[in-house]
Amino acid sequence: MLLGVFLTKSKKRKDDNMSKYKKQHYVPRLYLKGFAINKKQDRINVYDKSRNKFRKNQQFMNVAAENYFYDFDLEAIYESCSEEKKTEFHKVFGNDATPKSVRDKHLVEKFLGDMVEGAYKKFLDKLISSIDRAKNNSWCLKNCMCLSEDDKKEFSYYLAIQFFRGKYLPNSFTAFCEKVVGIKISENTAKLEQIKCLIDSKRINIVRDVLLKHKWVIYINNTDIDLYTSDNPFIIQPHTSKMGVQCNYLNADSVEYVFPITKSAILVIYSEKAYEVMQSKHGIDIYPDDMKPEDRRFREMNNIKQAEYYNTLQIAYSINEIYFSDDSDKFIKRTLKAHPEFLTKEYITKLDDNE
Repeated sequence: MLLGVFLTKSKKRKDDNMSKYKKQHYVPRLYLKGFAINKKQDRINVYDKSRNKFRKNQQFMNVAAENYFYDFDLEAIYESCSEEKKTEFHKVFGNDATPKSVRDKHLVEKFLGDMVEGAYKKFLDKLISSIDRAKNNSWCLKNCMCLSEDDKKEFSYYLAIQFFRGKYLPNSFTAFCEKVVGIKISENTAKLEQIKCLIDSKRINIVRDVLLKHKWVIYINNTDIDLYTSDNPFIIQPHTSKMGVQCNYLNADSVEYVFPITKSAILVIYSEKAYEVMQSKHGIDIYPDDMKPEDRRFREMNNIKQAEYYNTLQIAYSINEIYFSDDSDKFIKRTLKAHPEFLTKEYITKLDDNE
């Protein structure tokens, strides 16, 4: 279990100053660097949905973050649980664990910082260097693998972590309970579910196993526009007309998984029938037969409509913030004018029949 290893390390050192853990990022700053205005500054442009406002030249520290986002009062949660839920607690935290033994309110933030993000940075730096080398090398783009099998496995772990760490999961879980199960749950309950997902290797591996069986393609963006990311960057886009909650479609046969890597590269994971659906929806001029996905290969993105499609996904499924490096005011405004539903948080918990 991931938590057991972390707790052993955590107990060996003194507690840090509380202010160090005040700003907690649900999208890591190390990732946002790929969308910075320039490489010398940790600054990025933001569109804020809730305020309907552009905030240009923002510091990474002030975006994709919330004060004490992962902090929780485990003892209070535990005492309010039924005996059945307390049994679940011990399954996650260990038979010998008590709320006091894992009382550190900053547990999840420290886990992400100490056990995840250091290795993630090394991986991402290596991947981006590989992408940069391939950009101007047509032979490499056609013949080289964009990821090794080991890289694919490692990347799947970071994607699963991002899937569970963001603001989407508690929102979706709350909506599912209310709309499908018919019960309302507290903010603490939703947060506890998110924490359990993050620190339980079994749940992480369920997501990884689904992703690993599909075809992974890294598109190199050769268009005149930069790619966006958002506060919900790892998107699961099901191509179906049925209503439902996004995570229910994790294992569908016609779904694509989208994760912008930098403003000039994006990972798209295609399930079995996804590319065929994309051809029928967007046309073979954008998704031609000779560009059908092959696992762990590069593809060039030359059609601006394809880049706009992936940017539109970030606009649609962002919780509140869209991040970009260029002057994208017109495209974002035009997209939101055409799709005002993208401005509502409820949109990402369901599928639009017209999508």
